[in-house]
Amino acid sequence: MLPLKISKNIFKKIMSEVDESLDKRVIGVLIGKMNKNYLIIEDAVTGEVKKDASTISLTPNAIAKIADEILKGKMKGNIVGWYHTHPGYGVFMSEVDEKTQNVLSQFYPQAVSLILDPSSKEYKFYVLNDKKRLKPIENGEISFLGSEDISEWKSPPVKAERELPEFPPPVLSKKPLTKKQIYALALTVILIGVLVSGFLIWGYKQFGGGLPLIKHTPVESAIVGSGVTLKAEVTGGVGGIANVTVYYEWSKFVKVNGELSSIQASWKSALMLLVAAGGNEYAYTIPSSEVLGDIDYFIVAVDKAGNKASTSIQTIKVADFDFSVSTNSITVYLGASFSTKILISSINGFSSKVKLSTATPPYGVAISINPREVTVSPTASAAATITVSAQSAPGTFRGSFNLEIYGESGEAKHSTILTITVPNLDLSIEPKTKTVSKGEAALYTVTLKPSFNFTADIAFSLSGLPEGASWEIILPQNKLELANSINLILKIDTTSKAQSGTYNLTFTASGGGLKLQETATLIIK
Repeated sequence: MLPLKISKNIFKKIMSEVDESLDKRVIGVLIGKMNKNYLIIEDAVTGEVKKDASTISLTPNAIAKIADEILKGKMKGNIVGWYHTHPGYGVFMSEVDEKTQNVLSQFYPQAVSLILDPSSKEYKFYVLNDKKRLKPIENGEISFLGSEDISEWKSPPVKAERELPEFPPPVLSKKPLTKKQIYALALTVILIGVLVSGFLIWGYKQFGGGLPLIKHTPVESAIVGSGVTLKAEVTGGVGGIANVTVYYEWSKFVKVNGELSSIQASWKSALMLLVAAGGNEYAYTIPSSEVLGDIDYFIVAVDKAGNKASTSIQTIKVADFDFSVSTNSITVYLGASFSTKILISSINGFSSKVKLSTATPPYGVAISINPREVTVSPTASAAATITVSAQSAPGTFRGSFNLEIYGESGEAKHSTILTITVPNLDLSIEPKTKTVSKGEAALYTVTLKPSFNFTADIAFSLSGLPEGASWEIILPQNKLELANSINLILKIDTTSKAQSGTYNLTFTASGGGLKLQETATLIIK
C-alpha cells in the first residue's frame, strides 16, 4: 500500500453533504491519482442517492454521470476509492462494506475506503492487505494537503485485525484504468455502492427471494440505421421486481483527416418493459436514429427492496459502410468532363447493396454515376465511377461548388462532398478606337482575367484588318502566365499600301472551352 496524501478539502465537502442530510448518511466516490510514491486523493464526489431505513446508495444515473465526466475529461483524476458515513456508530467496516472493498480492488487494487462518523468527528481509512483482508491505514502513512482546519477530526487508534474469509485474488495492475475498466468500475459501484446494516440481512430472511436474477443473451451485432431490440428474463428479488433498466452508450462513425474514427454520445438509460403481463421477459428497442456506430450496454434489475443485479458490459458491433471519393476536388473546363472513383468498403462485416445518388448540380453541369448500385461484402470493397461534365454554353455555371454524393442502404444514409470547379476567363480590350497614319503602328491593351483556377492554353485571332496591315501579340517578358490578371499588347502594323478608312476589328481568345470576343475600331488616315 502506498502512503496517502489527502486534500483536507474533502472533509469540508463531505460535511457539507452531511449538513444537508437529515439523517447524516452520505455516500460517494474518492477522486485522485497515483504517482510512484503516493496515492493522492484530491476530491470527493457524490450525486443523487436512494435511501431507506437500512440502506443508502448512489443511483445508477449518478454513477453513469460521474463515469461520463471522467471519460470526457471534465473531471480530473480517476476513481480511487469510496466514502460513506456511520453517524453515531463509529468508524468500522461492515461485512457488506468489506465485500464492496474486495470487489472494487479487482478493478483498482490500491482502492481505499474512507469511513466517517460525523457525530464523534472520527474518521478512518481502510485498504486490503496482501492477503486480501481489510486493514485500517496507520496514521503515519497519511499526510494532508491544503490549509483547511480539520483539527476537530480524529482518527482512533488502530485495533487488531479480525479474521475475514479469503477472497479470490484480483488481477493486479497499476496502469491507468482503460475505458472498459472505468465502465466496469462504474457498474460495480452501481451494484454494490450500498451501505447495509444487519437489518437488510434480516430483511432477506423475512421476505425471501434473494437478489434479482437476469438471464440475457447478448446482442453482438446490428446493422446501421436499424433498431436493436434487447431482451432479458428477470426473476427473483425481494418482494418481486420493481424495474429493469438498460444503460447504453452509442457512437457514430466519422472521418477525421481521412481516417475512420468514432465519436461517443453520453450514456443514457431507458426502462425495459414487460413483453407480456404476468411474464418475466423485459424488452427495449434502441431506436434506429441511435444505431450509428458500436454500442456499449448493460442491464440493471432492481427488486422492491432496492437490491440490484446487473449484466456485464456488452458491445454491439454495428455493421456499416465507409463512403468516400478518391479525390476531394476536381476541375472541369467547359466542353470537357472529368471522372473519379466513389469508394465503398465494409465496416464490422457489412454486406448489402448500396444505392448511389447526388444532389442537383448547377445549370450546365451534368453528373453521371456508373453503376448506380453496388454490392459491398465483408471481404471486398466496391467502387463506382462518377463523371462530371460542363456544357460549352453561355449560361453554364462557372465557379466552385460542393456536390453532395449519397450512399443509401436500407435506413442507413451516408454522404460525402466532392468540390467541383468550372474555370472562367474574362477578356477586355482598350482603347476601343485607335487612329494612325499609314506606316504607323496601333497599340491596344488586351486584358485577360482568369478565375477559378483557369490555366488552359489560349489561342488568339484577329479579323477585319485591311491589306497592308499585320498584327502580333506581345507578351510580358515573352511568356503567358495566367495565375493572375495579365495585360497583353495587341500591335497592328500598317504599311503605305494600307488603304485609308475605318475598320471594325474582332479580337478572339479561345481556350478552356471558352470563345471570348471583343471588338475595336482602327482608323487609318
